[in-house]
Amino acid sequence: MSDDTDVFILLLHYYADIHLTCNLTMKATGSERTVTDIAEMVKEHSGTVANLLAMHCLSGFDTVAQLFGIGKGAALKSLKARHCLSKLGYLHIPLAEVISEATRFMAQCYGSKKDVMSDIRVELLAKKMSKKWVTSVPDLKCLPPTT
Repeated sequence: MSDDTDVFILLLHYYADIHLTCNLTMKATGSERTVTDIAEMVKEHSGTVANLLAMHCLSGFDTVAQLFGIGKGAALKSLKARHCLSKLGYLHIPLAEVISEATRFMAQCYGSKKDVMSDIRVELLAKKMSKKWVTSVPDLKCLPPTT
């Protein structure tokens, strides 16, 4: 029994990753006690489950900072647009490749086509500053992280 998104993501990931076939459900703790069939969810979202844990890590969870203005919806939309995260979390892959893949994913989340996070940050700052009604500099938290 859990209402925690982190638990849900981990259940989906490991159910698919180790090819479980058993019945596995997640029951909400609330008064309605909604039951989610994990096997059915893995089958229904087979195109994104392999990258879901990495997406969850990049977009923030209980112990990792969340990106301001980029929620799970935007991150999931980026995954569905075929911006995979198949390299994040694998130690044998060169770090430069992991960063490049994660940067392309983050650029998609922020609606940019740039391939360097610092450039994406400058692009978004320029967009925010070009608004006619802007009377002060936007908060730094509204911008993506730098490289």
